[in-house]
Amino acid sequence: MIPSKLVPPSAIWRVLPFILCMALPNAARGDWAWEAVPKLVNEFAYDDNILYEGESGLEYQLSPAILLSGQDRRTGANLSARLAVFRYLTDSGVRSDFNRTNQYYATDVLHQAARRLTVGAFASLSITDSTTQAIEETGIAADDSKVHAFTIGSRANWGLDRLSSLSLSYGLDGYIYESGNFSDSLRHKVSLGLTRSLDARTSGSVTTSYENYRFNIGENDTATSHTGALYFGLGHAFSSRLLAEASLGGGVVHSDQSEDSSYNALGSASLSYSWRQADARFALSRSYERSVLDEVLLVDAVTLGTSYRPLEDLALSVGAVYRQSQSTDSDDAEVSDYFSVYESVGYALSQNWTLSLSHTYSHVDSLSDEQGSNRFILSISWAKAFPL
Repeated sequence: MIPSKLVPPSAIWRVLPFILCMALPNAARGDWAWEAVPKLVNEFAYDDNILYEGESGLEYQLSPAILLSGQDRRTGANLSARLAVFRYLTDSGVRSDFNRTNQYYATDVLHQAARRLTVGAFASLSITDSTTQAIEETGIAADDSKVHAFTIGSRANWGLDRLSSLSLSYGLDGYIYESGNFSDSLRHKVSLGLTRSLDARTSGSVTTSYENYRFNIGENDTATSHTGALYFGLGHAFSSRLLAEASLGGGVVHSDQSEDSSYNALGSASLSYSWRQADARFALSRSYERSVLDEVLLVDAVTLGTSYRPLEDLALSVGAVYRQSQSTDSDDAEVSDYFSVYESVGYALSQNWTLSLSHTYSHVDSLSDEQGSNRFILSISWAKAFPL
């Protein structure tokens, strides 16, 4: 692993003890109710362009996971761990160089500190291949390096009165890559928001945030960028089934390295509808995101999804995602486009076993390439809750 000036790779593992200590508060106390939910997923897939490497073949994924949750009258805690093991058989035979094993750990704690004050903390650690983010953003195919990603943060919500509340959050996250193809990065984020109920069905909000990014651009150099944003939001429930939300604002990105600043309109909007057997949601957004390269991106995204349950044990769903991203460093930066559409059918074989069939088509037109991929997936999963 390449040493990082931002965060020593060995230090990332220190998040694990923090996760354990945070997620199991007062575990020995008798007034806590605990539940463990183990889960096992077997997934068989055919892909006509595996990892955008130009080969078709079969993919097998074995994914064991466990969720541990507990609560008492004022506090709730969750701890999860998951392993995903991938194996491939392509037209040219067994591709051991495609094989990978991803790890995911996460926790969150929420505590009712006072009648109007709720505080919480969260942490996560993942060790995964960097392929997915790299493909969607750059078109670079199977980069076989691992990325160590971690998040630590806290949040609080204070009810000022019966109609208004104030929220404050802070997060620290980082990405450390094992190869030199992408830039290690570290981000601090602080946000402050005020929400007020305007009537029984309408609420308004104002939110401001600041983010500080640091990127490795060599063994001895780092680049720093700052972003600030201000949003005004409005939400309205037209009925118990139909909800609309929107926010509009602006942001600024400043690079210490180039000493340039760019200003952008930001915002989001969503419309969701739900009823007994189905639900649907449409959303669009423009926001800042971290790049796998040493820069901040401006990302436009549109998502659409719907699900329908004609029978108690049968679920159908379809959806699509479109993302367009470009660098905030220059006005004529090259644009990267990513599109994905999916369809799935799920059937509950029993209380614990589920069978699903799905298809996903994805297409990327980005910095270095334009490619598409079809994946057909058969999944068999098992899950069961055990009170402790």
